[in-house]
Amino acid sequence: MPDPHGLPLAPGAEFALIRRFVPRGQPARADVLVGPGDDCAVVAGGIALSTDMSVEGVHFRRDWLSPREIGWRAAAAALSDLAAVAARPIGVLVSLALPAGDAGDPAVELMAGVREAAEAVGGAVLGGDVARTTGPLVVDVTVVGEARNPVLRSGARRGDEVWVTGALGGAAAAVRAWLAGGEPDGEASASRAPGRACARRAGYWRTPPPPPWWTSPTGSRETPRTCPWRAARRCSSPRR
Repeated sequence: MPDPHGLPLAPGAEFALIRRFVPRGQPARADVLVGPGDDCAVVAGGIALSTDMSVEGVHFRRDWLSPREIGWRAAAAALSDLAAVAARPIGVLVSLALPAGDAGDPAVELMAGVREAAEAVGGAVLGGDVARTTGPLVVDVTVVGEARNPVLRSGARRGDEVWVTGALGGAAAAVRAWLAGGEPDGEASASRAPGRACARRAGYWRTPPPPPWWTSPTGSRETPRTCPWRAARRCSSPRR
């Protein structure tokens, strides 16, 4: 069924709400090259923009991650949107909603993790905002990059091969290890390859799980039999 709002988004309550935010037929602007519906917006000059929010108790737990790791994770999640459109990272802006107990050293450590993640990909901390809250801790990261030739989801064509970087299922394996009282093993190394369509794969689903395949705007799909799912301490090779 065609999307009545014109946004090529997956099914689910979160994306249904997003569709309602963007009315169909909103005025077009010449300086907006890529609008809602992809991993980043791209505006005049090839500037790519995206934002990602991390909320305590939803996206991270303090008994599993240190403040520095929370900051690194939040920044990395946002930066992955730039990678998804082949944008060169410029920097990040970070807004923090801090409970009273986090307004000192924990906040400094958290931002150290943000800075490390940004600098690891050639970016910088550009600024942000700080506010008090009665809880929980919230980290909102806006990323800025340069994408003169953005690689979009809409570039996919029927019959294209679907490639993934790294090993899928690592986040789920880590959660299982923590729930069992253990520690997860190291992440599998990632690889890069050129392509004409990209999309970010989240570390875990924040909306109800989709069917056992992921469908692109053109109908291509990934299946468990062709994706390198990570199992406990090993990554199986893709099977054909």
